[in-house]
Amino acid sequence: MKRTTLLSVICLLFSSLPAQVLTSVSGKVVDAKTGECLVGVSLYSKCSLRYATVTDTHGMFSLKAPAGDTVCVHLMGYADETYVQGNNAQPLHIALTMSDIQLSTIEVVASGVQPRSSQMLTLNARTIEQMPPFLARADIVRSAQNLPGIESGKEGYSSMLVRGGGPGENQFLLDGVPLLYVGHFGGLMSVFNPDMINTMTIYKGGFPANYGGKLSSMVDLTQKK
Repeated sequence: MKRTTLLSVICLLFSSLPAQVLTSVSGKVVDAKTGECLVGVSLYSKCSLRYATVTDTHGMFSLKAPAGDTVCVHLMGYADETYVQGNNAQPLHIALTMSDIQLSTIEVVASGVQPRSSQMLTLNARTIEQMPPFLARADIVRSAQNLPGIESGKEGYSSMLVRGGGPGENQFLLDGVPLLYVGHFGGLMSVFNPDMINTMTIYKGGFPANYGGKLSSMVDLTQKK
């Protein structure tokens, strides 16, 4: 009789506890200074690490966690932020600021291997604007013609000959999307608007494993957000 009474009291206590209510919150994480979306940001509940997620390539996230939990927003190099998990109808907009911690530079060099810098060239938007213009306007492909190991081919045409290859042996990627034809006005200029380009990386050899399909070079272009 006593055992039955004790079990009844325990069941009554557990039944009186409030059920853990899960709520879903979505939003976007950006850099507080530049407004650029941040990829791979970790968001996790401090009460239970099983409620966690990371931002996608557009900085977006969706996290389902118990209501009232404190969620930590973490990315290496940035100061951590927190918010309280609720049931927000409007998406959250989280801005992370750079951390004051400065890490020292570590250089790893393999002996007997040609340095990668001679096979890869990177130009940012400011450098492209300072290159010699064509018809009073900067041109992406014509800017690349001034780099070592790259020739222009026919005089006056916007084409690239990399290390002896032909114009059709260069692969152009715009935000990861391959482009079949990059000439405009019969090849006099390229189709790229220099005001929209953030960086241009040219691989003249030793392509990374995620690139392929052409023989001479890979030109990886990223647009400004």
